[in-house]
Amino acid sequence: MKWWQLAVLGVIGLVVFLVSSPGPAIAGEHINYNHPLFQKLEKEFICVDGCEMALEICTNPTAEQMRIDLDGMIKKGMTENEIISYMISIYGEGVLREPLKQGFSLTAWILPFVALLAGALLIYLAVDRWIYRRVRVGEVKALENEMEQEIYQAMIDEERKKYF
Repeated sequence: MKWWQLAVLGVIGLVVFLVSSPGPAIAGEHINYNHPLFQKLEKEFICVDGCEMALEICTNPTAEQMRIDLDGMIKKGMTENEIISYMISIYGEGVLREPLKQGFSLTAWILPFVALLAGALLIYLAVDRWIYRRVRVGEVKALENEMEQEIYQAMIDEERKKYF
């Protein structure tokens, strides 16, 4: 057998293998992707296999399994909060795209704004002090110049009195 015949057979074998092997989505039950709760929940979770992609766009087998699980929970009649709580109990809060707005996770929401305000306040104080220092030095120099002019004017007046 020639090499090109082996290559053709290999490609045909690969195509037959890919067509005949069930993918993760095909292996499970039919997933109702159009269910509003499924679409909403799919946007709230991330894939947990380490890719950190949103569940709605991830195509990994782990994401497919998570979709199957979500669909199964929806078919069981679980509410949105029950499903979220269940997923958090299994995968932890890291499964959520956004941290919860309660407890310690609340710091993830608040801390960036606090840091931004603290930075803005620090910059304001630094600029204010820098400008105040310049104004103060300018005022002192103006006062010194004024005092020197008064001294010179007094000396000139004394000299005028002596000779005029």
